[in-house]
Amino acid sequence: MEMSGIIPGSKVIIFDQCSGLITAHVVERLGGNGVCVLLHNGTSSFGTISCFTQCQFPKKVIYSYSYLICFI
Repeated sequence: MEMSGIIPGSKVIIFDQCSGLITAHVVERLGGNGVCVLLHNGTSSFGTISCFTQCQFPKKVIYSYSYLICFI
């Protein structure tokens, strides 16, 4: 993640299959400034990104996150 170049204001697309660990780290780095889109294979992303939902981010940070459901 250090070499990813993700800074506040970045636009990031993620395909996270690590229980939301990567998503949580990216959203934390964005700090509410930027956009993080999670590509998810399934019907709902919130059941499978437990690390992200456990972090209890402020609303400003959560609003920078959205997800797209894709069927692979």
